[in-house]
Amino acid sequence: MFTKRLPYLLLGLLLLAGCRGGSKVVSQAEGFDFEEMMQHPWAVGGVVINSTMVPDGAAEKELQPLQKQWSGFSETCAPMLYGGLLRVAPEMELWTFDTVMSRVPEADLKALLKDLERSRQAAPGSIRNLSEYLPKVSYVAFGRLDNTELVTNQDMASTVVDQMNRDGRQPHANTLSRTVSLRRGIYMSMEVYKISTGTMVWSGEADYWNAEFLDGDANEQSNDVQVLKNDDESEVTQILMDGTMRNGPGLIDGIRSTCVKLTMAMKQGTIEEEASEDSAPF
Repeated sequence: MFTKRLPYLLLGLLLLAGCRGGSKVVSQAEGFDFEEMMQHPWAVGGVVINSTMVPDGAAEKELQPLQKQWSGFSETCAPMLYGGLLRVAPEMELWTFDTVMSRVPEADLKALLKDLERSRQAAPGSIRNLSEYLPKVSYVAFGRLDNTELVTNQDMASTVVDQMNRDGRQPHANTLSRTVSLRRGIYMSMEVYKISTGTMVWSGEADYWNAEFLDGDANEQSNDVQVLKNDDESEVTQILMDGTMRNGPGLIDGIRSTCVKLTMAMKQGTIEEEASEDSAPF
């Protein structure tokens, strides 16, 4: 049975290898020098959700508990941006979001993050005000979740199964095999500001795609595989295969990978989109 499904599994692996998305530098200040900037202290100021984003059903379920308080999403996702920065510059002095939150008055930080949710650039005065509370920090980085989507595909094909009964007959030589794929796309942006001037010195965007491929038998009525939705018009949230409930690729894990792509784009320092056949436009 496994050998008969091998072509479908190999196809899934090939598709998965091409689903990693792309990244690009949107803007950078004249004379931008990543290596020189890494010699100064940085801080992660937070990660926000774009106010115009309409999450798919599965993403909405993941985001709901993180939005119960104003800092919830940042407290979960800012460490991922922190990790991405340390990955490209392990020796840099980098302050965590928790440290920033403990030093900057809640009203000021909350207002700044709210502005970042609604616009593509923070007000210079709001950034300069951080110097009073973060006196040693030269640069502050912010992330933004701009969009996410979950795409589902189902392929069903007839395949020959070596199923012999005791008297040597093959009463069910042909059966249906179904491959179900769930692809998660995440779109994020990052902005870096120089605190002393309040100006944005770098911005970039990245998208990341991950996928899960499941293969199983299905009868002619296709009852062995069920695609579940929140309602008739919402996106797919789960699939039921062979009696087991399976979720699609998670949003939070994808954010971690997208943060790494953003910081890698900053290290490369060129205003040029990375080639990717599965990269969707921003």
